Amino acid sequence: MSNPTSQLDFKQFYQRIKQGEATILVDQPFLSGRRFTMKLDDAERSYVAKLFTYDKDMELTESRPWEHEENILRAMSGVIAPKTFGFESWQEGDQTVFLYLREYLEGDELTSVGTDQIPAMAKYLASLHQQGITSNDPYIYNFITIDGTPLIIDFGKATQQAVNSSKHHYLVGRELFKLYRGTLGYDAKLMEQFWQSYFAQFEKQSWYRQALLKFSVSLHSLRQMIRNIGRKRPARS
Repeated sequence: MSNPTSQLDFKQFYQRIKQGEATILVDQPFLSGRRFTMKLDDAERSYVAKLFTYDKDMELTESRPWEHEENILRAMSGVIAPKTFGFESWQEGDQTVFLYLREYLEGDELTSVGTDQIPAMAKYLASLHQQGITSNDPYIYNFITIDGTPLIIDFGKATQQAVNSSKHHYLVGRELFKLYRGTLGYDAKLMEQFWQSYFAQFEKQSWYRQALLKFSVSLHSLRQMIRNIGRKRPARS
């Protein structure tokens, strides 16, 4: 299976990776194999290369992150996003190999969030949500800033739903809870500022939808609290 959307030679990129020319950013298990995220440079630009390997006889039943990212980046409009170059797959020995390539965006690492960054972050996420897109991974390590604007750089877990669907509302609520927990550090003042800037991006934002989203975030917070209590509960002797 392949979906190359450029004239890039994927096999040549793969050989460069095997020769150690790429900088490994992430190395994780994937099915029976590995998942690597790497940075690879050439004369024109820097690339993010995502390499997935697993036993060729294994049926691929879980989500395909290379397709998620490719489809989401192509669907996005109105925001800064990396250019995507598609993916290719082939068999190598007893392994199936998938290689996905996209542009590497140069920016500053986001290490903390202050009040001056909240309006731009809220506007950016609102723009994604208005297109039915949720990153599903809005943690601080997935953000960079370009010209002061926080941007998500990894859409491997992203999804797109119909904007008015209950599924999309649920995913937006979960995404904003993750933002509150993992990026804003449960800072209630920052979250309240975020809500104000976020809802200001919607021309016709009913009080009902505002209440629904805030309730969804509170519900996810409660579920997380219950999970934490369950983990800390001592085992019965």
